[in-house]
Amino acid sequence: AVLLDAEARSPILDGDPNFGQFRAPLLKVVHVMRSMELHANERREVDMEDLAFKIGMEPYRAETVFSYFLPDFTPDGPIEEAKLVAPETQLLNPVHLLSQLNGFSSLVRYGLTECLGGFGTRAGPGNNCGDVDEHRHRVDAQLAWRPSANDTAGIVDELGVLLTAGRVSLATRRLIESAHMETVRTSGWGVTPLSGEDDDEATGLTACTGECDADWQCADGLKCFQRSNGETIPGCAGEGGGPDWDYCHEPVWTLIPLSGGNNGGATGLTACVGECDEDKQCAVGLKCFQRQDGEPIPGCSGHTRQAVVPADWDYCYDPNYDPNSAEKKQCAADGSWYSSVDENCKDKRVCASDEDLFYGACPWAVPDPTKKEDASYGGAVCNACPGR
Repeated sequence: AVLLDAEARSPILDGDPNFGQFRAPLLKVVHVMRSMELHANERREVDMEDLAFKIGMEPYRAETVFSYFLPDFTPDGPIEEAKLVAPETQLLNPVHLLSQLNGFSSLVRYGLTECLGGFGTRAGPGNNCGDVDEHRHRVDAQLAWRPSANDTAGIVDELGVLLTAGRVSLATRRLIESAHMETVRTSGWGVTPLSGEDDDEATGLTACTGECDADWQCADGLKCFQRSNGETIPGCAGEGGGPDWDYCHEPVWTLIPLSGGNNGGATGLTACVGECDEDKQCAVGLKCFQRQDGEPIPGCSGHTRQAVVPADWDYCYDPNYDPNSAEKKQCAADGSWYSSVDENCKDKRVCASDEDLFYGACPWAVPDPTKKEDASYGGAVCNACPGR
């Protein structure tokens, strides 16, 4: 009977972003479990208790053959004014809505248990969710889905298809992307902990491992991130040896969508998230970019006048952002490097194949011809610094 109905067979409604947006609570739960690949441990049955109390629906518990809602139910407001029906919304109330959100949160964090309002049964003795890892073998089922993409945009794309059939609005998508990037940055997921010792002679340092003083100490493609007050190093997490320790990192930048609200008292704002008025509102190492008419903000996307955020909102940004970092100039020919020093007598490297840099590599030091070896061995030095 459903398939014979004209509404079910018409393709017109497929283009309506509001059609079919609210689903029955039980279908939502099952959809999330299937999409996120719920895996039963040791082939156990999926046991969910008191769903009728938590979300308003439960298999085999309906009081009538008409399920839990009337087929012609219409909520007050725009839907009623449009003379439409929305049967599933009869179960929409604050208690059921919050219980469902708690259940999804628990499912992601603990697996299928009753922990913190979860849909499942008790995972261990007592109800101490903090010890749930100790009783992991007791958990009936866990979500096994892992994204195939390794970037924020790709991960959000996959989730959008699996959970919403690709119907996520642009504004919602930007909020999710910003939240994901901030979680990765602050939690240590997907980043490398700072570690290693301080060895002035070290070379070939990998990302986030071992203190560096200059780029030449880093492995190929990496650069030494200079800091003085514990600034966040892209791709790294933790405190390391100290707030002034420098580490090698991959200098490839990903644009962050502009998002967040406007709170005049906000502090510690991260790049591209939340409107700022002055530098002191930004996280360490960032500055507030002032604009008037949608000017592009370094490292951020969505700066046009048509963007979701107002064109005169200011945002924190990283003043070290390099728009050409993804297309770094590689050392041509044999890839040889020319060693030099800067005005503070710190080592640096320049490409020996770049004649302008090669011949002007020591503008503040006098080259020592007797120590200048074949550039392909990187042996050229400057002798203006003490001890050289």
